[in-house]
Amino acid sequence: MLIIANNKCTANCSHCSFPKRPVKIYKNLQKIAATLDDYVILSGGEPLELDRQSIKMYIQSCKENKKFYRIATGGHIDILSVDPEIYRNDYFTGFSIGTDIILDRLNKSYRANYCIWKKNIFVLSKFIISYSLTITYKPKLQLEPLFNFKETLNPEFILINYLNGKWEPQYDSFDKRLKIKFPKIQFIAGYQDSSF
Repeated sequence: MLIIANNKCTANCSHCSFPKRPVKIYKNLQKIAATLDDYVILSGGEPLELDRQSIKMYIQSCKENKKFYRIATGGHIDILSVDPEIYRNDYFTGFSIGTDIILDRLNKSYRANYCIWKKNIFVLSKFIISYSLTITYKPKLQLEPLFNFKETLNPEFILINYLNGKWEPQYDSFDKRLKIKFPKIQFIAGYQDSSF
C-alpha cells in the first residue's frame, strides 16, 4: 500500500508529480491499520521532511499493525539527521532513494542535493542500511551522474518508473546502459503517476 505521508518537498525536481492535496495523517494511520497488505510504502512529497512526531506516528502505526514498511525519499535529506528509531526496527525494510535530484540538472537545487545524495549513499552503505534506487525515465534523461557512483552503489534493486506512465522507445537505451553498468542488480518496473 502506498501512503502519501507528506505533501511537501524541497527537492525542486523539474517533473515532480506528487499530489498537492492536503495530507491527513490520522486518515493515513487508519488506512495502515485497515489494509490487508503486509507492506506499506511511505512516500510523498518527502516523508523525511515531516516533523519527528509525525513520522514516528507512521512508524508506530506500522509496527503496531505488523506492517513492513519502506520509506521513499528523494535522497536530499541527510540520513544522519533522521531519528535512527525510524530505520532500526524489525518492520523497516529499507529506503527507496530517488535519483531525480542527481539526474536532473534543471533542478534549482542540483549542486546542494547532489552532495547530500552522495553522502547518504555512503552512510547507507557504511552502516549496512538496506536501500533501493528509483529512476524515473523521461526524455533526455542523463544517466552519467549515476554512473559516477558505480563503485559505491549497492542497492537491493532499482525501481524504474516512467514519466506520465508511458513507455517511450528511447527508454530501451536507458535499460541497456543501466544493465551493462549494474549487471548484478535486479531491475523492477515501478509505479506510475496513476498509482496515486
